[in-house]
Amino acid sequence: MNKKIIFFFSLLFFSKVLLAQNLVASKDSCLVEIALTDFKDYPIIYCDLICTTSPQGDKIRTKTDKFGKAKVLIPKKGRKSYVINCDYRGDKFAFEKLFSIPKEDGAYTLSVNLRYQSKYMVLAEVQFKNDDAKLMETSDKELNRLIEMLNLKPTMEIEISGHTDSLGKFDHNMQLSDKRALSVKQYLISKEVDGKRIYTKGYGPTIPVAPNDTEEGRQRNRRIEVKVVKDE
Repeated sequence: MNKKIIFFFSLLFFSKVLLAQNLVASKDSCLVEIALTDFKDYPIIYCDLICTTSPQGDKIRTKTDKFGKAKVLIPKKGRKSYVINCDYRGDKFAFEKLFSIPKEDGAYTLSVNLRYQSKYMVLAEVQFKNDDAKLMETSDKELNRLIEMLNLKPTMEIEISGHTDSLGKFDHNMQLSDKRALSVKQYLISKEVDGKRIYTKGYGPTIPVAPNDTEEGRQRNRRIEVKVVKDE
């Protein structure tokens, strides 16, 4: 899958305001506020970020929070230009030539908004009955689109992963997510897709894409994802 990266950069003057994580811009350090979303404007949460000047240069590490935001202090010494390297669930990508430390004296905040398309495809229309692994009929349309893609690329192999929210017992959610992933695989096999091309795994509540403290967030976390593991 081709990765599409769009970013927006803006520079704001900062004057002695106490921010979350107790990070404050000063005459010696610039505060960089980072917001990371996908192309539907959903936050990409718990993503590892490295701000660096070059592969061999200084590295400053941070991580997006449950809102897809992160803050980091960058030393102003040297006035270097930085890129941001990201690692989301093993999918590594870079936003290059992203920002430079201001040359002017003073305390500054840099606001950097990043958008990224993950290689994990959410099958949003694939639905199951409550607390069950049986596919609902409304899932057929999206699953048939997946079959079309697999038929167009006969050597492609995929992983189907099941995910749940955090409500209920952990072991039950792990088993349920595994069974749901297997249900999707069985549907594809029933449509003559070779089962050797399909791997499945249930992750339960362990990889949330949204906070579990709202119904909207829990609904996003209850999902089936497809990841291409081979495309030759």
